[in-house]
Amino acid sequence: MATLEIHQVHAPTSPPHSVRLSMALWLTAIGAGVAESVIGASAAISSESGVTPALAAMIAFRVLLYGGLTMLVLRLRSGRNRVRIALTGLLGVIGLATLVIEPIKWLAAGAHWAEVDLDLYAGIRAIHILAVLGALVALYRPASNRWFRRR
Repeated sequence: MATLEIHQVHAPTSPPHSVRLSMALWLTAIGAGVAESVIGASAAISSESGVTPALAAMIAFRVLLYGGLTMLVLRLRSGRNRVRIALTGLLGVIGLATLVIEPIKWLAAGAHWAEVDLDLYAGIRAIHILAVLGALVALYRPASNRWFRRR
């Protein structure tokens, strides 16, 4: 008599490479946002006005925002699709729009790419945008889709 063996298949406990890559890129984007904020706050503080209540409030808001977004990115490890959707909406749509709206307005006002001052802030902004775009692509790769479908 033949026996039938049944093996239980366990879902992976660690996210696939594409999800881990997405997490690293989201954290890079958040880090770039922190660096942009530090540059902006430093410029405001070094001006004649110094630290104003409005600047202090903006710094406090950004600390809370970046902390919350970092916690959300780390929740991607759970495989819950609602976390992926939240990040897509918050960072991939709203966040990306806030990154590109200023350059679009600037160009619409008649400025030219030749006038771009490629300083530290512009370089960080470019890294920020590329990290968001890369994180979005990695977040929706087939392996990522399988990871979020299982949970």
